[in-house]
Amino acid sequence: MNLQYFKISGQGKRDYNEDAFFIDAGSSLFMVCDGVGGSNRGDIASKKACEYFSGYLLEKNRFTQSDIEKSLQETERGFDEYIAKNPEASGMATTLTFLKLDDGNGIAGHIGDSRIYQVRNGEILFMTSDHSFVNELVASGFLTEEEARVHPKRNQITRAIQGSENSTLIDVDLIKSIENGDYFLLCSDGILEGIDNKWIENNFTSANSLENIENGIKENCLKKSSDNYTAIVIQITNI
Repeated sequence: MNLQYFKISGQGKRDYNEDAFFIDAGSSLFMVCDGVGGSNRGDIASKKACEYFSGYLLEKNRFTQSDIEKSLQETERGFDEYIAKNPEASGMATTLTFLKLDDGNGIAGHIGDSRIYQVRNGEILFMTSDHSFVNELVASGFLTEEEARVHPKRNQITRAIQGSENSTLIDVDLIKSIENGDYFLLCSDGILEGIDNKWIENNFTSANSLENIENGIKENCLKKSSDNYTAIVIQITNI
């Protein structure tokens, strides 16, 4: 499988960037993590999650449900060890998304409100469901999507990697239909302050280019994103 990709990351209107990303193009493994906690070292949490989670999977070179869950457990143990040596980091946490592409198939996993999309010529075929307070209200019919975007608790997540004492679960999805020209987007929630699903549908098309998409995301996030914003966009060029 051949692919092209770009990555962008910025601090938005925050004082510093707590997002992190990981790319191993050789194995087609991609990750975006969004640190939580501010003074509790969210920046360290996101970087450590990328390091520990990818390290285990690449070492084993297996991506079964069991291996993914084991990688999460190893990541949580890594958090325990870091916090034991650095007590000031107690309370650090992070979201996580990962995408592994191989032979026309994909494995997507996520924790928290960072997202993964698969888009084919302007049609969103797959989108992860946020582990967040407002998403639960939307699913229950108490909020509309529009109301959720401006809700005061829109950034409150219900799952995060924190350590083994507060262990969490990872949702894993198999993507069995991948075609030439398909786009994948991994992003922190700050990206979604700059662009929405309609923008994705209008721009992730066969008539557009990766360069135009990259410029469009940057322009919108610079104008609109208050939070840190990080994205990896991948286009499948040949299966």
